[in-house]
Amino acid sequence: MPKVTVIQRPGRKKPYFVWHEPQPDGTRRQVWRAAPTDNLQRAEELAIELSHAREGQIAEERVMELLRQMRADVPAVATTPIAELWAAYLKQPTPREITPRSLRSKRLLVEAWMAWMTAHHPELKGLRDVSPRIAAEYLGELRQQVAGQTYNNTLSALRSVFQVMLVPAGLDRNPFAAVPRIQARTIRKRHLTLDQIRALLTAADTTASSAPGWWRPAILLAYYTGLRLRTICTLEAANLIPAEHALLIRPEQHKNGRKSLLFPLPPEVWDALPQPSEDYLWPKVAKSYHATSGWLSAEFNELLKAIHLEPTRAPGQGERRKRDVKQYGFHSLRHAFVTAALDAGVSLGDVQLTAGHGSPVMTQHYSHSLAAARRVMSKLPRLGTAASPATTS
Repeated sequence: MPKVTVIQRPGRKKPYFVWHEPQPDGTRRQVWRAAPTDNLQRAEELAIELSHAREGQIAEERVMELLRQMRADVPAVATTPIAELWAAYLKQPTPREITPRSLRSKRLLVEAWMAWMTAHHPELKGLRDVSPRIAAEYLGELRQQVAGQTYNNTLSALRSVFQVMLVPAGLDRNPFAAVPRIQARTIRKRHLTLDQIRALLTAADTTASSAPGWWRPAILLAYYTGLRLRTICTLEAANLIPAEHALLIRPEQHKNGRKSLLFPLPPEVWDALPQPSEDYLWPKVAKSYHATSGWLSAEFNELLKAIHLEPTRAPGQGERRKRDVKQYGFHSLRHAFVTAALDAGVSLGDVQLTAGHGSPVMTQHYSHSLAAARRVMSKLPRLGTAASPATTS
C-alpha cells in the first residue's frame, strides 16, 4: 500500500501528510500536504484512508496504462458506430435484470442522443469519438428544454449504457461519468379525498373498460394498502392468503424490494377480488402492463374526468416541460392512503412500514409489518361502497 505518513512540524498547528509520488521517469517526488485537522490522532486515521485511496488510484492508472499498451500491441479494431450503439448494447450482459418497461424508456433516451449526434456532430462516427465535452454539451442543451428529473433520467441511461460498452467498444473512459446530476424539482401528484375516491369507484362501475371488473378492486387495493399500480397489475394467486383474508407482497414485487409486506384486507376489498383461474389475478392486465400501460393510463384519466378532475395542467412559469404536468394519477391513491392514515392518527412509523418505506431487521419484519398494517387498517377511514361482481380480466 502507498504509505502516507503524518509529520508534526515544529511551530505548526496542523500536522502534514507526506508521501512519495511516482514520476514518469521512474523517480519519486516527495509531496507534503497540510492535514484538514489539528488533532494528531484524527490525522493518523485520515492518513490510513488516504493511503487506501491512493492505492486505488494507482491501481486504476496501472489498469488504464495496461489497456493502452494492449491496444498499441494489437491491430486497431474498428470502434462501435454511434448509429449501432443500442443494437450493440442489447448484445451485452447487463449488471442486473431490466424490465421491458425500463428497457423501452432507456432505448428512447439513448436514441434521442443518437439523433442529436447525427444532427450536431455528423463528423463523429464511433463511440471512441465521444468525449466528456460532447457529453456535457448534449446534456447542457437538454437542461434548457426538459425538467430536472428527465435530465437526470437521461444522464443515468446514457451513463449506464456507456459503462456496459466500455470493454466491448474499447473505450478509455465513460464520457458521461463526469457529468453531474442536478437537483430535480419533484412535482408530487395530488392526493384524492375520500369523497373523490367514492365517486371514482362509482365511475369505475359504470364506465366501460378493456378489462371489465378490474378498476374497482384496483382502486380499493391502492387506497387500503398504498400499493403502486405495477404491483397491483401483476398480483398473483400466490399473493393471496385466504385463511387470513390477507395479501402477501414479496420483496421483488414492490419498488423498495427489501422486505415482504403483509396486508390484512377489509371485506369490501377481499370480496371484490376475482377467483383466479391462472397465475395472475388479472392476466390481461398483467400482460398489458408488461407490454405497455398506455390504455391503463388512458382509462384512469377518463375515470378522473368523469368525476370532474383534470388529470393534467399546463406547465407553470419556470417549469421546463414539453408536456402538461400530471396532477392526478393512479399514484394519487397511494398519497390518499398515506394522508388518510396520518390524519386518522396512525403513527408515521406504522405508515412507513405498511407502505414499504422502512427497512426493519429480517427477523422482525414479518411481525412488525403485519402489526403495523393491522394498526393502520383499524384506523383507516372506510369507503363503504358496494362492490360489483368481480370478474377475471
